Amino acid sequence: MKSLLLVLAVVLGQSVLAADKKPLITNPIVEKEIRRWAEKPTGELTEADLEKVTRLYLRGPKITDADLKEVAKLQNLKHLILDDTNITDAGLKEVGKLQKLEALSLARTKITDVGLKEVAKLQQLKTLWLNDTKITDAGLIEVAKLQQLKELNLARTKITDVGLKEVAKLKQLTRLYLTGTTITDASLKDIAKLKQLTRLNLARTKITDVGLKEVAKLKKLKSLYLTDTQVTDAGLKEVAKLQELLGLNLSSTQITKAGVAELQKALPKCRIVSNATQ
Repeated sequence: MKSLLLVLAVVLGQSVLAADKKPLITNPIVEKEIRRWAEKPTGELTEADLEKVTRLYLRGPKITDADLKEVAKLQNLKHLILDDTNITDAGLKEVGKLQKLEALSLARTKITDVGLKEVAKLQQLKTLWLNDTKITDAGLIEVAKLQQLKELNLARTKITDVGLKEVAKLKQLTRLYLTGTTITDASLKDIAKLKQLTRLNLARTKITDVGLKEVAKLKKLKSLYLTDTQVTDAGLKEVAKLQELLGLNLSSTQITKAGVAELQKALPKCRIVSNATQ
């Protein structure tokens, strides 16, 4: 009888412990994504499982700062996408703990310049997307500390020519997206210092033919977007100097069909997109 009672006590004790044991990941959305990358559709998630996860794609308003405490447990994470989530600067304190991160997207989130102080701790970052956020020139001071960056997306943010002086410090940049910002020809002198650039998006900015003289110094450019800018046929003489160019978008500009035809002769390998009507 005593033996039976002892066995029952042990079994019941284990059951209580199992019931009290809190799972490593409590948010079902985060859990589902972790299981996908850990290749473990069912069963209890363990520390070993979390160590396998190097990518995590979390999108949508149901992801908040509280969830990032669980994401911070993924210490081998290299790629993290948090687009369209409800995270704020407070949550970035957890993201700042992910020291192996190489790619981070915070597009369309509520982050500000304050949060970029945490992002600046991620010294292995090579890709950073901040498009459609409230960041300003002040935040770019922190971004400039990320000297390994190769890709930076600042589309539709409040940055100005002043902030581009900080971006110019990122000498490893190969891809820069400035779509829909208020930058002018003045900032292109700084952009021209980024000699490794292969892709540059200046669509819907305030640049003109004058600025293209600086763009022409980027000899490694393969892709250039000038959509919805004030450039004209006169500026194409500078674009023609970009002999490595493979893709060029001139839609919604003052460029004429004749200008496009002339440029195509100078850049026979380049695919030129234009909706010129005359």
